[in-house]
Amino acid sequence: MSKYSFSPHQRHSVWTVHLEKCYMCTKPIDLQSMQIDHIIPESLLDDHEELHSVLARFGLPADFGINSYSNWLPSCSSCNGKKSNNVFTPSPLIQMQIECAISKAQKAEELAAKSANKRQLTKALNTLMKAHSEQGLSAEIKDSLKPLVQFQEQERSEENIFYGIRLTPDYEVSPGRQKIIREITGYLGYEFVILTPPESLILAFDIVYRDTERHKMHPSIHINGGAMTGLRSVGLINNDNKLTEFGVTVFKTIAQEQKI
Repeated sequence: MSKYSFSPHQRHSVWTVHLEKCYMCTKPIDLQSMQIDHIIPESLLDDHEELHSVLARFGLPADFGINSYSNWLPSCSSCNGKKSNNVFTPSPLIQMQIECAISKAQKAEELAAKSANKRQLTKALNTLMKAHSEQGLSAEIKDSLKPLVQFQEQERSEENIFYGIRLTPDYEVSPGRQKIIREITGYLGYEFVILTPPESLILAFDIVYRDTERHKMHPSIHINGGAMTGLRSVGLINNDNKLTEFGVTVFKTIAQEQKI
């Protein structure tokens, strides 16, 4: 258990800049239940000799900030519990994680400062951290979280804009683009989208696109030309209106999530 008391803004910035997922198992995590792991254990601050030795093994300076964005990464409770205060064995993978944290430290710090200057966002973050989500969030609380959702849609990584914003274990806000993808994958069939080769999925999507273009609104699902333009604007389809390689990956990922 960390001795350091993270502010809601620090938690949010770490979660956001590191793609809203656990750095150990890589599964998506929600903001409320997310835990922040010290890659180099915080407990080493009580043993300066061992701390110096560990930092040296990882090629880190003696003044490396244990309680800084350079050493904080988001984790799920399961992975963080298993890791606990254990020191990782130096390896290329762990070294990469440390370098990732260091490279994004300034961005995380700037994001936290930016969010702290927004009164409604601060209120939303505090509400989320104090909310008891086991029984589901009330309509009033969900409404109070709108400034957070709006801010997140603006600040989250491009890699995440197609996926829902997971605020609690049971409350996820799905941006419009994800709803469009879910509509199309449901129409095509989850098994088909998951199992079919990319070229077949591209052809199937092309038929959906042409039907939408021909009728202005697809005759079987609630999408129109504007929805398709939205997919193009974020790289899911190219200028020829064909599903891109990235688009194929996103469609298959969301189909797998829907199937589960």
